[in-house]
Amino acid sequence: MKLVITILDYLYAAALNIASCFSKKPHINNKLGRPTIILIPGVYESHYHFKKVSDTLGPGFNIIHTSSIYNKSRGVNYDADAINTYINDKKLSNVIMIGHSSGGLTATRCLMRSKNISKVITIATPFHGVANGRLLRTKIVRELLPSSDVIKCFSNLDSQILMKITSLYPRYDNQIWNDKASILNGARNVRVAANGHHLILRSKSLQNAILSEIKF
Repeated sequence: MKLVITILDYLYAAALNIASCFSKKPHINNKLGRPTIILIPGVYESHYHFKKVSDTLGPGFNIIHTSSIYNKSRGVNYDADAINTYINDKKLSNVIMIGHSSGGLTATRCLMRSKNISKVITIATPFHGVANGRLLRTKIVRELLPSSDVIKCFSNLDSQILMKITSLYPRYDNQIWNDKASILNGARNVRVAANGHHLILRSKSLQNAILSEIKF
């Protein structure tokens, strides 16, 4: 069963990357008085990975994709600095961030450095790192190793930070492997009725979980 999920999950991820090559760059919806949500994809992902989430959120929010902030991910700290600079330049406040995989790490890093973020929702995020990061030697992937300084900074977060974080994770994550890697002690952790590191993004259970976490 896990092998089938893994194959389907990577096929889905590949399909999303291919589809993103033919999709238009999402525009920023500037609606006065409506909450701002920034969607942060993971390493080697695109805005298209968040299509289901974006469609679910609908017109009630100002949705910003990181493709409007930087061209491609350069690592957790770099991306977090770029996003926070954007937030400051645009004078945004009470921002909600939704991050998938390493994008959840970036969202959390943004929260650690900014007072303008009210909520962070992470999806299948490896707060304790991923051992299979050793299989790739790129710097951006090595950041996800359990021994990296980037991962270590999430081990002792302040309670005021943790209370703003909800970690959503699937029943089985073929990318992270460790069942507890997405559990962040002190934060709100919710196991979603879905399987697959990428397949979770299309799950109705995930969409419902996100909507229930966004409260105004």
